[in-house]
Amino acid sequence: MAKKDVDSTPVSAKWTIPLKSFQAYLKLERGRSPPTINGYATDLRKLPQYLQIRNFDLGPTQIERMHLDDFLAYLHELGLSSRSQARLVSALRTFFQYLLEEEMI
Repeated sequence: MAKKDVDSTPVSAKWTIPLKSFQAYLKLERGRSPPTINGYATDLRKLPQYLQIRNFDLGPTQIERMHLDDFLAYLHELGLSSRSQARLVSALRTFFQYLLEEEMI
């Protein structure tokens, strides 16, 4: 697969509401600062953008382990630092835990 800039790919509509509600949760219930919330949002947008590049029309409720494994391998191939990868994995874990708690998945 040719490398494409993930950050320049728009986020699928299937992700818009879950990502926005997660940002509200971070602000209102977890008391996170705007820069922290923006960091989460930037990191989390990478997954749906990657899925679109790969022609997977999937929302958060349709993600499977293999999609996450492929995504993490892609980030490694791009040369993302271990620290950045760890931060992204933490953001994904927190996001999907939130979706479970809210019974969205």
